[in-house]
Amino acid sequence: MKITIIDTILSGNMGDGWKDQHDAANGYAEYAEKRLIELAKEIYSSADIEADIDVEYASGWKRELSVVADGGTTDECCEAERQLQDHLIYHYGEIWDEWCSGEGSDYFDED
Repeated sequence: MKITIIDTILSGNMGDGWKDQHDAANGYAEYAEKRLIELAKEIYSSADIEADIDVEYASGWKRELSVVADGGTTDECCEAERQLQDHLIYHYGEIWDEWCSGEGSDYFDED
C-alpha cells in the first residue's frame, strides 16, 4: 500500500518570536514530514509512506492534514486513511513541541 500524508503550513500562523516566520515554517515542515512518516510507520510498517507539507506565505484558517491511501481494496484504503489521520492529528502537537525545543530553537529571534 502507498500512503501519502498531505498538509499545508501557513507561515503567518507561526506566531511571534522568529527571526523569519517563513524560514521557521519551512524548517518545521521538513521536521514534521520526517516525524509524520515515523508515526505512520508505527501502524503501517510495510507501507510505502511519504509526506508532502507545503508552506504558504499566508495566515488564517487552514484544513487539517489529510491522508491518501492507494494500492489496497477500497475498504482497506478507507480504513488506513481514517486510522492514520486520527493518529497523526492526535500527535501533531507533540511534533510541534519537539521541534520548538530542539531544531526549532535555531529559528528563534534572540533580540
